This record gives sequence, structure tokens and C-alpha cells, in this order.
Amino acid sequence: MLIDGTGGIPGNDNLGMLVSLTPFNDLMLQFVRFDFLAEIMSVIEEIALESMHNQIALTLDKTTSTSNEITASFAYVDGGSFGATTLFAIKDTIFDGENFTHVQFFAATPASIPATLSIFVFIKMGFR
Repeated sequence: MLIDGTGGIPGNDNLGMLVSLTPFNDLMLQFVRFDFLAEIMSVIEEIALESMHNQIALTLDKTTSTSNEITASFAYVDGGSFGATTLFAIKDTIFDGENFTHVQFFAATPASIPATLSIFVFIKMGFR
């Protein structure tokens, strides 16, 4: 997650990626926007994940040094080899009113997820 809050003040430009298990036991990857000031989470785009993989690499990337656009992408990792990168079609922006962001990582695993569906997450942040 990229967070623009500081000094205990919640931010309004917070982008992240969530891996979740649906009630039907499908794995979903969501590119999301959090507005902690308004207490709203919006799903920008979501993609169903293939459960046959056991690792995934997540990327949030600033497209250029002169743009505020952030892209989200992922790649499956099998046997230490990275597969093709899947890019989310929709981009979003950050740095609206700020020129900084913080990176935060959160992980929660419900007890009901079978071991065969566990996903190890690699995270790469790229900023130009």
C-alpha cells in the first residue's frame, strides 16, 4: 500500500493491492484506493487468481517521473521463476496535494484458508 498520511493525520491518496479469498473459495487480487478521511475503500479493478500457483509478485509503479499515475501488476512465481506480468488495465493517481508517500505492508491470514491456497507475496516498488 502507498500511504500519503503523515504525523497521525490520515491520508486521502492511498493505493494498495489486496489478495483475498471470496466466500466461494476463489482467490482475488484487487487494486484498491483507500480514503481514510472519508472512510471509503474503492475497488479500482480486480482479477481472479489461479490457485495452482503458490507465489505471486505484486508491483505498484509510478509510470514516469512527471506523472502522478500508478500502475498495478502481478506475476506468478513458480519454482523460483517469474512468469509473465499481468498489468491492471486501469491506472490511478497519487500525490494529489503531496509530493511524498509511505509504503506499508499488511498481512492477515484467516485460519480457514487451506495450505494449498497459501500465497507468498514478493513486493517490488518502482518509482522514477
